[in-house]
Amino acid sequence: GSAVENPYMTTCGVVSTLRAYAEASRILGVNGDLAKQYEKLADELLEALPNDGSRYLPYPGCGERSISAFSGTYPFDVIGRGDRLQMKAIDDYLENEDVYGNMYSVGRGVCSWYACWKSIVFTRLSRSSDAFDSLSYVARTAGDLGEMFEINNRESGAYYHPWFTTA
Repeated sequence: GSAVENPYMTTCGVVSTLRAYAEASRILGVNGDLAKQYEKLADELLEALPNDGSRYLPYPGCGERSISAFSGTYPFDVIGRGDRLQMKAIDDYLENEDVYGNMYSVGRGVCSWYACWKSIVFTRLSRSSDAFDSLSYVARTAGDLGEMFEINNRESGAYYHPWFTTA
């Protein structure tokens, strides 16, 4: 889609980058003042993450759901494990996953990439049963030669896009 201001996933990535800089600065003993500014900016960005008061949103005012709801825990690991808005965003996505769980508008189900992403997040959240279920889903929906697909729905004829290696 088109660019939006203050997107959740991108902002989490920026927070992670700023914190990595600050950590490297501490380890190397350089640029301490700049590192402090970056840490302050990271905290301010976290406070400004788009939300509707009950859950984080993919971007301000967004009415759709997105796997990006998981990105504060993985890949960026910038949201606390018990953060109420993060947990609600994840649960809300899961409740709507049948609509938003595929990368494309064809087929049904959850694409392999998203299922693997969920498994990592569930592992970080100590939800081992959910992590196992996500990986089991991927194994069940693999192709005849064990290949992973972005679209998991043989019945629709949309079961033909192997998981691209860049993901």
